Amino acid sequence: MSLRWYGVIVSFNCPACALSSAQKMVLSSAQGKKGIQQAISKLPLECQLCKTPLAKGTHVDAHIQSDTLEHLKEQRFPVPAVRTQFRNNN
Repeated sequence: MSLRWYGVIVSFNCPACALSSAQKMVLSSAQGKKGIQQAISKLPLECQLCKTPLAKGTHVDAHIQSDTLEHLKEQRFPVPAVRTQFRNNN
């Protein structure tokens, strides 16, 4: 299975400041959206407004879209620098 890129917007209501917070990120997975959902559940998220770390078990909504890095960059996602390595089989 090949590695795919996903633009993700995670949003939640912050229990500390009671405001809505959202965070854009780019993740990759060979397991598709299921792999992305698993990765999101393990990420240390924090409120973008009050900077309070989000407690485990807090409900988050995630909008996940599969796309190319170039298109995600055009949509102002924080695209990582990527190095491509080619393996010489000789």
